[in-house]
Amino acid sequence: MSEHVLSIPVQLPQYSPITAAAERPLHTPVVGWVSPLPAWVHGNEEILGPVESVGWGDLKKDPPEVVHVGADGLSKLSWLRRAAPQARIVLDLSGASTTYLGRRGAAQAAFADLILAGTLFDLRELRRRYPRLAQRTALFRQPFDLSEWGPGADLFAEAGRGLRRFRKLHRLVSPTVLYAGPFTPEGGLDLAIAAIHIARQSLPEARLAAIPIGTVSQRYLDRCERAALSLGHHGVFQWQTPAADELPAWFAVADVVCLPCRDAVPPSPVWLAGAAAKPVVVGDAPQLLEHVVDDCTGYLVPTGNVPTLAAALVALLGDGSEATRLGAAGRQKVEQERSPETAARELREFWTTTATRHSSLPPSTTARTWPALTETKAGH
Repeated sequence: MSEHVLSIPVQLPQYSPITAAAERPLHTPVVGWVSPLPAWVHGNEEILGPVESVGWGDLKKDPPEVVHVGADGLSKLSWLRRAAPQARIVLDLSGASTTYLGRRGAAQAAFADLILAGTLFDLRELRRRYPRLAQRTALFRQPFDLSEWGPGADLFAEAGRGLRRFRKLHRLVSPTVLYAGPFTPEGGLDLAIAAIHIARQSLPEARLAAIPIGTVSQRYLDRCERAALSLGHHGVFQWQTPAADELPAWFAVADVVCLPCRDAVPPSPVWLAGAAAKPVVVGDAPQLLEHVVDDCTGYLVPTGNVPTLAAALVALLGDGSEATRLGAAGRQKVEQERSPETAARELREFWTTTATRHSSLPPSTTARTWPALTETKAGH
């Protein structure tokens, strides 16, 4: 598979293994999804074709043409290959926090006909670490519902609360920078606090709001709580992950979203910022480079460089038109890459291709030699 650039008004780089072939009338296989069907599947059945939730016990009795298995079913793939030798297996790792499989996981993954990674970084790491699996890997970006995000979203409709009340409740007055990410040293909340101190020299009213998305380290949390006191009423910190129905509001009231990061962090805050049409200032960690188009959907800054981070925040907080431009491009990028309709078309093509091509797996009698599969060490 190769990467290519899709020319659109803002010239966003786009990667997809799916071409116009997804629009051709093809045989759509019967698919068994091992686990409850995700919410985004409902409403896209016409695109996906026949797909239903199945249990492991059902697979041996009446196996479908294609079995879609998540990361939690990795350890059972060898059993599945023996129980349903004619079924094609799609291993979906796109929702997993890492594609590091280890020796045993790689041996199990070898029984799959197709392995899906959720980001380009994960796909490259998967192919680098496990070269014998490389030919059966592909990119599938997890979709999410955009209806509650961005301009026009009816936030908090059921509770009868609006953004104005939300701002007042949390003392979120513009200009506000939102840190959204793990409360760990890798995420860099302390860097964001230090950057706001510098930014307030140019914009005295600048505020920092912080919410945890992902891992929370208690030791690091204690350290950040002490640092947060130095901001006084210019810091608003939510020490627990917000409820799902509140998450869009935190992004909606922010002017800029930042994720300084020192090391590998999940990219989901960048997607959420794009969904809310907010510009981002992100550390240039390798895992995040594919999610931010520098000077198009946000700014990339050197990881750990607080003065540069502060300068980027001041530039966006002080230029509303620039922030709007970057936010709109970020929203367009998310709509292109993570809409449920796009995901449904790509997944259907994966299932169809997997069902119709000849499996490259060895017969079950020789498959037992796969545990000898080794991973490539970093730097080799």
